[in-house]
Amino acid sequence: MKNKAILGAALLLTLFSTTGCFDNKSETQVETSKNTPQVQQDTSLAWTDNTVTLYIPGKPGGGSDLTTRFLSNGWSDKTGMNFAAKNFNSTVASFTQLANKKPNGLTLSETHSALFTQYVTGSSDVDPLKDITLIAHMGNNGLRAIAVRTDAPYNTFAELVEYMKANPNTVKAGISPNGTTQFLLGTLEHNLGIKFKYVEASQETDRLTSLAGGFIDLGTVSLANGEEYEQAGKLKILGTVGANGAVIDDFMPTAPENYKTLQEMGYEKSYAVTNYYVIGPKGMDSALVEKINMSLKDLANKDNPYYIGMKGMGQMAQWHSVEESMANFKDEYESKAAVAKSLGIYREE
Repeated sequence: MKNKAILGAALLLTLFSTTGCFDNKSETQVETSKNTPQVQQDTSLAWTDNTVTLYIPGKPGGGSDLTTRFLSNGWSDKTGMNFAAKNFNSTVASFTQLANKKPNGLTLSETHSALFTQYVTGSSDVDPLKDITLIAHMGNNGLRAIAVRTDAPYNTFAELVEYMKANPNTVKAGISPNGTTQFLLGTLEHNLGIKFKYVEASQETDRLTSLAGGFIDLGTVSLANGEEYEQAGKLKILGTVGANGAVIDDFMPTAPENYKTLQEMGYEKSYAVTNYYVIGPKGMDSALVEKINMSLKDLANKDNPYYIGMKGMGQMAQWHSVEESMANFKDEYESKAAVAKSLGIYREE
């Protein structure tokens, strides 16, 4: 575990040194390109000589920010292209502005399942199936750790469930309203007969700080951040949640018992995953989409900074063709819509 934490820290340190300093502005523009010798560059994959701006639906330093910067580093290494990152505090603002940019391949985004959850709950009017162009499905967030404050009156997930059934609507869970974190916990509510008291902590950095300070009782965080903060004595982990069938050994072979997935603990229906997609403005030419999609293919190779960075965060780097990506995209959209309807938060028509 300690070696993995050191590896993760080293990866993030390398990332920061190549992408510049983060700040707290609502939008930041920083160069994210670098060049490493282990990736065989192929400039024929480039679709423009201009710098491509990647919209990030999250603050600097958060999970979306890091995954996008891993993506841009790996993309630059492979194609020789230059990428810049633009952060947004609001996911809705990011989606809205992207949808209305020129469809010329110069403004793109790596987004996550909030693209669906914000729309199906009515928080966003950007229809994922009509208002953006899907380019590629590029993996998922692997396992999410269920973290609680260190002095919480439960030390296992079973104890948490027992406590919540005896004390419904009292465990304060930090979430992004109508976002992927609420959908993950909403899935647990639906399947386990429990009820959280939701409070806003939209960014992972907010949840980590609030857990460490005792301001919230529970939050979902990345595997890497959960491990780091638990080792520092700032929170405790009760389990992990990922795709159906995911097991902790696929991510942390030496992890202790409290890092097992809820499915491994016997909660068969307790799984949820957030996928990552590269998207562009609506109306992009299909030939351009295919070219950009193919330029992403080798980012899932083990020597690419995207794969290395995602693995260091406990996430899965993948690549899917345009056709495969669209099938996965539509499946997730329908799944998120079904969850929203079951929880009574589906958008008003």
